[in-house]
Amino acid sequence: MNHRWIALTIAIVAMLGYGWFSALPGFSDSSYFHIRQAHEILQTGMPVFKDSLSYGGSINLFVPVFDYVLALFGAFIGIENAGRLLMALSFGSIIFLVYLLTARTGLPIAVLAAALIPVLWKQVGTITSTLPALALGFLLLLAFVNIEQRSWRSSFVPILFALVLISPLAIMFTLGLLIYLALATMAGVQRVKGEHELIFFSFLFNIWFLIIFFKNHHKNSEIFTRSLSNIQSGIS
Repeated sequence: MNHRWIALTIAIVAMLGYGWFSALPGFSDSSYFHIRQAHEILQTGMPVFKDSLSYGGSINLFVPVFDYVLALFGAFIGIENAGRLLMALSFGSIIFLVYLLTARTGLPIAVLAAALIPVLWKQVGTITSTLPALALGFLLLLAFVNIEQRSWRSSFVPILFALVLISPLAIMFTLGLLIYLALATMAGVQRVKGEHELIFFSFLFNIWFLIIFFKNHHKNSEIFTRSLSNIQSGIS
């Protein structure tokens, strides 16, 4: 399949996703959590870890990196438009990454099938970190299958780091790599040198991050908030 047709397909699907999202009468319930966090970041520079509007002031367990990205784009084009744009771009990126993954197997037509996945179209109507995390997950898989190339091998860890920061669902990708390693070992499949080290590192790094961040989330959120306040005071 010609690369120009692939680029055209991605652009059309991304525009359709953005247009469909824009035509919706409102956002899903889960979208307003990220919209509120982005508004708070633009106003105060900090997300809301302790929700004073909920009964008893509940503590929100989340990594705010996606909300900072949303706020960054929202500062220029508005938070709602930024959310629509990020979802549409993530959707289009997934189609491109699926094409690159399947091109090795001689089945590039799968990119067209990826454009029609109903689950992805449903996600385009929601501002969520899941869709960007899915795009990063496919990028991580692309780096993994090309691990024999030095450029992809060098980019594996930064992509993994970004994926872990975006969504806790990163653990699903590392678990998938572990399952692949177990099956390949049992089947006696010859693997690329250094492959199993990367898989074990990915899994252990993901577990370490989840334990460190969420074990003492209340304390970490207070430290994070205090640090940002000190930075703002120093700038002013």
